Amino acid sequence: MDLADSTIFEEMEACARRLAEQAARDVSRGTQGIFAPSVKKLRPALFLDRDGVLVQDSGYMRDPDALVYKEDVLRGLADFACFQEQKVLLAVISNQAGIAKGIITRAEAEAVNERIVRRMREHGLPVAGVWYCPYHEEGIVPEYTRASFLRKPQPGMILLAAEALGIDIARSLMVGDKESDCIALPYLETYLLESHYLLHDECRGGSVVGLMQRIVEKFAPYALHTERTERPVDGAGYADEGAIG
Repeated sequence: MDLADSTIFEEMEACARRLAEQAARDVSRGTQGIFAPSVKKLRPALFLDRDGVLVQDSGYMRDPDALVYKEDVLRGLADFACFQEQKVLLAVISNQAGIAKGIITRAEAEAVNERIVRRMREHGLPVAGVWYCPYHEEGIVPEYTRASFLRKPQPGMILLAAEALGIDIARSLMVGDKESDCIALPYLETYLLESHYLLHDECRGGSVVGLMQRIVEKFAPYALHTERTERPVDGAGYADEGAIG
């Protein structure tokens, strides 16, 4: 990807809008589509927010060497064979407003993404793709300063991932740590982890243990557990087709 070219995100947003329009037509006609009930040939996915879920959220992170990983989350996910065998896909979905605000560059954001994917592979967790949104309405970098259909809670990145990877959104789960991770899509469930972003009584977030239990319930048909000693360590099956980060 040409890091000096911002038009790639404009093209992605246009594609995501077309997918949303098509899905809405499918629903209105009662036919199968992205929003429709499960299609057997599609696989479910665990969509993961990046900051606050996979790594500690310490602001706009630019230095891969300074990352503090959420090892309890990574170890917990690594105990599920369905992720290692890609019966359930793993996709990272991240807002990166620091790009629009001039705090970090796209190159820095992508270097952090790459390091996180590497760490996940070390846990035997193949990542099917990484999507991030550089836009924000209060930015200072002109090409990224605007509202965007890609920015969570808008569903643009989820739709792109579903199209690229063959994901059944109805059987998938989104994991985040703030209310903006509750994606504006029917049928997509969200689990929010406890964080300082969730302070009011209506939305306090859950624990990592609670997340693992929800994964057991959500993905029960997919041969969930494996012995830790049998977990692959080379990230076999990792593919970055469709990834933008």
